[in-house]
Amino acid sequence: AVYNWAVAEGRFLIDRDLEQRRRVCVLGQEARDEIFGDRPFLGREIKVNGQRYTVVGLMSERKLFDQDFGNQVLIPVTTAQRRFFGNQYIGALIAHAHSGQDVPAVTAAIEKTLRKRHGHQAQYQIISGRSILEQVEQTILIMKMATGGIAAISLLVGGIGIMNIMLVSVTERT
Repeated sequence: AVYNWAVAEGRFLIDRDLEQRRRVCVLGQEARDEIFGDRPFLGREIKVNGQRYTVVGLMSERKLFDQDFGNQVLIPVTTAQRRFFGNQYIGALIAHAHSGQDVPAVTAAIEKTLRKRHGHQAQYQIISGRSILEQVEQTILIMKMATGGIAAISLLVGGIGIMNIMLVSVTERT
C-alpha cells in the first residue's frame, strides 16, 4: 500500500521497500533544505550512519504532539532493524487516524492485531492523543482540588487569627 497522507513530493515508503529492506528514505522539509538546499533531491543519495540511501520522497510540514517531522529522515523499519539495530522487534509505532472519531476504532484494531500476532504475553502499551488528554485533565482536576484544599486551610487559619485579634481587642476595652 502507498501512504500519501504527508508526502509533498515523490512517494512515501511502500510495502516493497519494507519487504526487500531497501535503502530508500523520505526527507523532512528542514532536512532537505539543510542537505540539498534548492537543488533537486529526488533520486539522489544521502549518507545515513555511513550508508547510502536514495531519496524517494519529501514529507509535507507536519507537527504532532509538538514533534516536528521536518528535521527527520525516514527509512523502512526493516532496513533500520537489519543495518542499525540488529534485532527483529519494533520499539515504537506511530499511527494516525483520519479523524478524531476514528481513534477508538483504530486503537481497538491495533490492539486486536497485536494480541493476534503476539498473544497475551506480549508487552506493549497503546497511547492515544485522547488518553493523553484524559490524563492531563485528570492532573488538572487533582491540582484544582489541592489548590482548593490549601485555600480552605488558609482561610480557616486566617479566620482563627482574625477572630483571636478581635477577641483580644474586645477584652482590652472591657
